[in-house]
Amino acid sequence: MELIEFLQQFDFDWLILTMKAITFLGNEEFYLLILPILVWCWRKQDVLPLAIILLLNFWLNYEFKEFFQLPRPAGTGLITAEHYGFPSGHAQGAIVLWGYLAWALGNSNRKAVYGWFALLIFFIGLSRIYLGVHFPGDVIGGWTIGFVFLFTGIWIANYVRRSKFHFPTIPTAILALFSGLMLAIMTPSDISVRVGGMIAGLVGGMILESAYIHSRISTLWWKQVLKIVIGVVGILLIKGGVKIILPLQLWSDWTRYGLIGLWIGLGAPWLFTKVRLAKN
Repeated sequence: MELIEFLQQFDFDWLILTMKAITFLGNEEFYLLILPILVWCWRKQDVLPLAIILLLNFWLNYEFKEFFQLPRPAGTGLITAEHYGFPSGHAQGAIVLWGYLAWALGNSNRKAVYGWFALLIFFIGLSRIYLGVHFPGDVIGGWTIGFVFLFTGIWIANYVRRSKFHFPTIPTAILALFSGLMLAIMTPSDISVRVGGMIAGLVGGMILESAYIHSRISTLWWKQVLKIVIGVVGILLIKGGVKIILPLQLWSDWTRYGLIGLWIGLGAPWLFTKVRLAKN
């Protein structure tokens, strides 16, 4: 609490706005933007492991919060935050996302890439303390759990690549669907239902796309930008449309996020190929 009170002495308007902008990089809305961009505009062999690790990380964070049930700081919040405080989901998600990107992009200039991304991870965690929604221990715990989970995920991904396992397309896509269903059934909550839907739709969709669509990444910047605009509009239409059509229940959320994931992983790449945005 002392650190929160010390940091909040610097209550400049520009600093508060900056911290709110930085903390947005750990919000659900940001991940619903950055993950599709990576799927549509980055190397497929790197995006699929990242998507799996990141989605499972969200579920893991929720389960840790439920296990420890530690409260957030009282009376210091400059923004609204729900659920328990430990571990910080923003800190945990930041180290998984940006740590993975640093690992994947760091071959040419590793020190610079690691340095910039480490700085970003630090400030995302700091923003949660400054805004009064986490104790320092929540953030440190999120970083620690996120690092262990990221390291494990990268090790497994590397092992699978080195072993050159061949995963048959249809059974693997069905396995993604089944895993997403079981995650939601075994631990029914808002987070697990959304994560389960995304695993079923996004991971299953990406597997089918790699086998049957074969979309390519364009090197023309305007095609990349147009893909992002069209793809994000599709996400917003699905996110809002399904909410109107289906009742507001857990399983409508599973369907909604499953369709969003399917659009990101399969529908949008198919459309990009048809309108020639997925090639130079």
